[in-house]
Amino acid sequence: MSQPARDTRLPAIVVGYTAVALGMTWPLALGLGRDVPGDLGDALLNMWILAWGMDALPGLLTGSLSWTAFWNAPMFHPEPLALALSEHLLAQVLQGAPVYWLTGNIVLTYNLLFLSTYILSAVGTYLLVRDLTGDWRAGLISGLAFGFLPYRVAQISHLQVLSTQWMPLALWGLHRFIHHGSRRALVGGTASLVMLHWSCGYYILFFAPCVAAFCLHELWRAGHIRHVQRWVGLLTAGAVSLALTLPVLLPYLDVRATYGFQRGREEILSFSANLWALATGSQALTAWGSVMQAMTVPEGEGFPGLTITALALVGLLHAAR
Repeated sequence: MSQPARDTRLPAIVVGYTAVALGMTWPLALGLGRDVPGDLGDALLNMWILAWGMDALPGLLTGSLSWTAFWNAPMFHPEPLALALSEHLLAQVLQGAPVYWLTGNIVLTYNLLFLSTYILSAVGTYLLVRDLTGDWRAGLISGLAFGFLPYRVAQISHLQVLSTQWMPLALWGLHRFIHHGSRRALVGGTASLVMLHWSCGYYILFFAPCVAAFCLHELWRAGHIRHVQRWVGLLTAGAVSLALTLPVLLPYLDVRATYGFQRGREEILSFSANLWALATGSQALTAWGSVMQAMTVPEGEGFPGLTITALALVGLLHAAR
């Protein structure tokens, strides 16, 4: 089956998104090797986790360090599986290891990973929406919306939450496989899904229903709902994703059993957003931070921005007509 034509605009769009990322995080670009975006809490914790992972990675690859020893990170001695007390950031370790090994500068490595989440989230969304709509302009605007939405300001110290780039890239690969039968796209989509699971534990649960719904919709839209080859490919992708995700989930189950960790209903509700979150933004937002404060619980900032809201309303009105 024919493949989509090569997009000659992509290099310029990547440069544009990079400029927006540098401008949005300015003046971080002036101190990539020394400055820390956000606060000195979770950002420094994530730097420590990244450094441990990057130092341990050669041992894991050569077999001189066991998988269990990797999770017994050197903190809270002599307690086991200390790494499973937080996010393991395995995907970010794989991404940033070459920079860290060359420079030994974990701050520089972290900042490059941090900036890449903006740029790659925007690029991935551009590629996905361009394919879905056939319009590069729709892709461009969607990339700006997803890559630089206000929610990222509220999560600026949480590299794992900012690492949303694997979502659109996974859907893009699966979309191309469903519509064009590209096995290379299927492999890329599956790899992106695994990297998402290795980036943030929350996204394993949050994104899985979206992937299933997306694939069913695209199978129906492409007229392939009974296409055996498509189903075999997608089910294989799901099985591979599950097989590569389980090894990073099991240590967390062990920690939960060892320490008896659990969240009660009240605690879950206290950290859960509701519709009022859409009218709540980070107080760090210059224009709306002091205005959009409808929900005052922790992690309750879900304000998408007025531009995104207006575009969504226009789209809904157009669809209704």
